[in-house]
Amino acid sequence: ESYMGAGTYASSNTADGDKLDTEYYTADYATNEEAKSASSELVEEIAGEGMTLVKNNGTLPLAAGAVTLLGRGAADPVYGGSGSGTADTRTAVNIKAGIENGGFTVNGTVYDQLAAFAEANPAAEGGRTNIVMDKPEESNYNIGEMPVADYSQASRDSFAEFPDAAIVVIGRAGGEGGDLATNMEKWDERAEPGQHQLELNADEKDLLELAKSQFENVIVVVNASTSMELGPLQDDEGIDGIILAGSPGVNGFNALGPILSGDINPSGRTVDV
Repeated sequence: ESYMGAGTYASSNTADGDKLDTEYYTADYATNEEAKSASSELVEEIAGEGMTLVKNNGTLPLAAGAVTLLGRGAADPVYGGSGSGTADTRTAVNIKAGIENGGFTVNGTVYDQLAAFAEANPAAEGGRTNIVMDKPEESNYNIGEMPVADYSQASRDSFAEFPDAAIVVIGRAGGEGGDLATNMEKWDERAEPGQHQLELNADEKDLLELAKSQFENVIVVVNASTSMELGPLQDDEGIDGIILAGSPGVNGFNALGPILSGDINPSGRTVDV
């Protein structure tokens, strides 16, 4: 045979060739299904160990009860980043299911409204941050939080039926091939001069005030691919706990409910010195 016009070649084994160990890689699982199942279990274990508790005034762990999820990110979470960090979300475990996995009952009225808002304002159409890898001119940096004024009366009335805690989800997308905005005035009409994308915006601040006014216990879950500026939340006595959940992949949110209930001890750490 010829290779790139370099002539012909032939291969032959040595006399002892059949005794050599040429099996460089061995399978731990007999089928793809077994491998995928083991992979899912590992992702969930990594998520449970990697999520980071950065604030707790003693409210956590919560007794499994009836809770209300607030914030667009509760129904439209960040699973991964752009580029190689992208996750296939078709079978992903969402935040609601992950919290229910910890034995909690989740307010369906509010969740359904948040899901409808997210569906009506998709990232691909400018409704939320959408990083197009290596194409900043096609990317958008809209935070996309649902304004407090949009919470329906039915949603507000339902708070009393799911009163044990408000779990406020703050979301930020990110990834390779696209920097985040250092000045949000172009993307947010309520932005203050010089406000960057990793600060809470006005809609998120309003949402936290709503949560504090309606619930005795307020837990913030930061679902972000990047570090955020959280000093105001650390100093706010009305915020009882903060969990950095990262962007935990297809089924990492399965660990969130057990973390809230105390069945999993989140052992992640920040890099602060």
